[in-house]
Amino acid sequence: PRPPPSPQRLQRPSMRKTEDSTDAVGPAAFKRHASRLKLGDPMTIAVANSMVFGQSEHGEKGSLRMHVHGCLEHHLVEFFLGMTIIFNAVFIGLETDFAAMYIGQSPPLIFSVSNGVFTLVFTVELLLRLYTQRSQAVTPEHLPWNMLDGMIV
Repeated sequence: PRPPPSPQRLQRPSMRKTEDSTDAVGPAAFKRHASRLKLGDPMTIAVANSMVFGQSEHGEKGSLRMHVHGCLEHHLVEFFLGMTIIFNAVFIGLETDFAAMYIGQSPPLIFSVSNGVFTLVFTVELLLRLYTQRSQAVTPEHLPWNMLDGMIV
């Protein structure tokens, strides 16, 4: 067995000098670096992203898409979206309770505004996910969730 590579050798694939610069990302890069890849390692993530998005995060092609993907996967964004789902459920319950208690009265403006805001947030999130996933959006892994999200929104 070989000793573990030094930190200098674990550079991101796009930063690494190779004989063939067109081979810096993609499946060939994954095969070349496979012996050194570990789950959760930044290099593994960069190579996996290059396979999904077509270029590394430092490359010209796909960098905006990768940045948006990184933002959507950030724990604070996921927390925000989770809290938005909870608040939406609470507002739906309050609106239903109001409709049951005050039959025939129009609901307060806050319910209409909140419905619009929640719909906007969920629509933007869905469109951004579809933008970042592109052709991956219709794979068996993502398609059921994307269809469910689309029907709910």
